[in-house]
Amino acid sequence: MSSSSQTANYGLNQWEADDQVLREDFNRDNAILEDRLSRLDFVLGGYAGTGTANNSAGSQTIQLGFVPSLLIVFQKGANSVNNRAALAVTPDINGSSGLVLTGTSFRVEGYYNQPGTHVYLAWRQI
Repeated sequence: MSSSSQTANYGLNQWEADDQVLREDFNRDNAILEDRLSRLDFVLGGYAGTGTANNSAGSQTIQLGFVPSLLIVFQKGANSVNNRAALAVTPDINGSSGLVLTGTSFRVEGYYNQPGTHVYLAWRQI
């Protein structure tokens, strides 16, 4: 008999003390992990804001080369995540946060185009 139970999310084997450990169980678990890990496809990047600190006018477009399913932008060195981050999720948001997904790129305006280094994390659609 192989493992007595499996994990809730991925069905990976969980052995009890009296369970027989089988090589096939490890191979199956490794195949599941390989499949799940191959779906974690993301890009970490950055850009320099081209606007001015007191002027929300102006924007710039950052090319990703793929349509993101999730995009998070932070200003590097910001003290408060609540005041210094925006979250955009496909489909496009309405632009009120200053961050707009535009197909294979995103446009930053206002705060997200102010001087300084901005960092983004973008997940590819699977």
